[in-house]
Amino acid sequence: MTGAWYHLRLVALRQAALAPALVYVGLVALVYASDAGPPVSAATVTAVALMPTAAWLYRLVATVESLPFADITLIRLHGRTRRQLTWMVSAVLLAAALGAAAAGWARLANPHPYPAPTLVLIGVLHLAQALAGVGLGCLISRPLPVPVGRRSWQSLRLSSSRWWCFGCHHSAQCWRRSPARTPQDRCRYSR
Repeated sequence: MTGAWYHLRLVALRQAALAPALVYVGLVALVYASDAGPPVSAATVTAVALMPTAAWLYRLVATVESLPFADITLIRLHGRTRRQLTWMVSAVLLAAALGAAAAGWARLANPHPYPAPTLVLIGVLHLAQALAGVGLGCLISRPLPVPVGRRSWQSLRLSSSRWWCFGCHHSAQCWRRSPARTPQDRCRYSR
């Protein structure tokens, strides 16, 4: 848990979370500027907006350290999995704080009644979207290293060479000729 507090402190000191927080608070202010309607439908808008905000927060948390300090943190946390887990916990805490602020703003600004079950439902909606956003953020930020296999490079090379040959103005003539070893050999005009 100390790793999560370390990353939260870094985000706060570098003011990295200021942009996504202001964008999200601006959207919440737009939703609740006038009568937003029934509580759950109004909170659904802010909950759905929390998902890309949480992904943005995860991306910021994962890239807030410089590379030498990231290596030190990696050694201190005993592996990449624990480091990524601390990034997730930090981003979920930040997104949960934004979701709680949105729920509190909704309660104060919307004139409709908010019974306790409705507040719990709004909290669950925001937490679920925050978790989904952090999961999305895991996909778009620094992932665990996955080596690219030989077959991946071969299929990429083959598909790019086919599209390159199809792009020439003689593509119909190139593919009707006698079979060759590679797509580059089939296209006599592409040399």
